[in-house]
Amino acid sequence: MNNGHRVIDIDDPEPSKIPEDADWQETNKLPNGIEERWRDGPTIFIHRRTWDTFDIGYGTKTVFRDVYTTEPAEIEWRYIRDACEVVRDDDHTAPWDNCDGYEHTVVEFSDGAWRTCFSKSVGYYSPTSYNGCSGAIFIDDCDVSDWGIYDYHRGRGASKQVAREREAANKRRTIRQLARWYGEGWQWYGVRCEFRVGNNTYEDSVWGIDDYSYAENWIVTEIADQVAYQVEQDGFTVVERPKHYEEDRATQLKERFKRQIHEQDWDDDV
Repeated sequence: MNNGHRVIDIDDPEPSKIPEDADWQETNKLPNGIEERWRDGPTIFIHRRTWDTFDIGYGTKTVFRDVYTTEPAEIEWRYIRDACEVVRDDDHTAPWDNCDGYEHTVVEFSDGAWRTCFSKSVGYYSPTSYNGCSGAIFIDDCDVSDWGIYDYHRGRGASKQVAREREAANKRRTIRQLARWYGEGWQWYGVRCEFRVGNNTYEDSVWGIDDYSYAENWIVTEIADQVAYQVEQDGFTVVERPKHYEEDRATQLKERFKRQIHEQDWDDDV
């Protein structure tokens, strides 16, 4: 009587051959085996090798089974979206260093009498946890003239008085914004995505965003879209995009346009 161990291999009767130039994607553990995946263009080739061991009275028998299948090379949108994140961007300098139209002078006050004199002015900022001293922002009228706001409105039919009023309103708005930055600080954000499939990495990012909610609600979608395009160019199909995706995209573009418009908003609304 043979008390040994017998091994039996059972292959799929018509295995789908894995192309020699297919790219390995991943190896997954199964409860009783392993699964290996390769990709060739829009097709995923799968090899599953499972095994079961039986007691046959005079020993044991292990049966291996190899099954080869294929499936479309599809990736769910949510996996790309989940790979995106909003992070702090500490490499950017002060906002006024990156934008025209913020030329100014700042005066810090160490004397209480000066603080009292300027505390009601448009450009005054008080001490905060971010900035331990108080100060005031001043903008020279020559700089305001160089911004071209008066000429812009005059060129579009506004009277001299209206053009000057809008020029002055923008100056006040700019001073208030600068005082807010000096008193409360500022924070830039970036959105980055690094999506890995097998040995391939698809990535994109954008930096210098001044609004966290804008980055989270709109830019993340845009970056995920850019990465999804890279994935599709490499032969995958991105599936299960959010419902009303095209409508969301249109809304995103409108939001961006609105932000760009308000960057040059000369109304005194702040």
